[in-house]
Amino acid sequence: MKKFLVIGVAAALSLPAMAVAQPGERGTRADTNGDGLIQLSEVEAQAQQRFARLDADGNGAITQTEAAEAREKMKAMMAERRAGGEGKNRGMRGKRGMHGGEGAMFERADANGDGQLTFAEFSAPMMERFAKHDANGDGAISAEERAAAREARKAARGARGQ
Repeated sequence: MKKFLVIGVAAALSLPAMAVAQPGERGTRADTNGDGLIQLSEVEAQAQQRFARLDADGNGAITQTEAAEAREKMKAMMAERRAGGEGKNRGMRGKRGMHGGEGAMFERADANGDGQLTFAEFSAPMMERFAKHDANGDGAISAEERAAAREARKAARGARGQ
């Protein structure tokens, strides 16, 4: 009986370690097919899904009004999560890139200044980040490339803090 108890406890204690390596964890959510690589096609598909959610009227462009409505929905959802104890200790994480007010990010992305974001304008920053992280240019980001990008971000943060 003790033998089974010890095995059961050991198995229970190993579950968190196994969960860390599972797809869907930080840095691998974009790996939708679970092959260990983040393919450009996976990033593009996720960008299209996000764009479709934000384009409330389905006209193929996101307006500042649609972006503001989505932002308010997100704020309400986060407040609800915080009230329920989820998402605490996140600090200003969601405020990155908000320099100059909430509409500044939209204005930077609106390359032609027409007050609307096309899919190309919306996805351009994501595609640039993908290309930057895909060090060998093979159209996929490996775990090693993700780790190198993470270290580069840490180094950049450290240099700014000095």
